[in-house]
Amino acid sequence: YAELKPVLCITYTDAERLRETCATPILKQ
Repeated sequence: YAELKPVLCITYTDAERLRETCATPILKQ
């Protein structure tokens, strides 16, 4: 479990960044 926690945090951060990156160009359109 100790190893999964940091992985989930990293995945969540990456997903949030990807979501913002994808949302920015969509809003500009």
